[in-house]
Amino acid sequence: MEELAGEFIPMITHTAPGVKTGCIKWVERSVLVTYIDVLQRISDDLLAAVAKATNDKDGGVRDLALHLSGILKGRLGEGPFSKHIKGLNP
Repeated sequence: MEELAGEFIPMITHTAPGVKTGCIKWVERSVLVTYIDVLQRISDDLLAAVAKATNDKDGGVRDLALHLSGILKGRLGEGPFSKHIKGLNP
């Protein structure tokens, strides 16, 4: 997953909702089976992209991004989320 981060992280903030939706679903499935240390190495870029997707115009993208945020928070803990949570709209 770390080797592919440069490919899929920009797709989370792509202009087409279908691309974002497919990418977020893939990331969600991948995060569940990826070692924590690998997730920690890509967490800054990944969390920034996911936080941006939670403010998307498309409701489906927002819902998927929020769900992925919850999964990432469960896998990585509260620490990496502190600077990205502040930017989210309540």
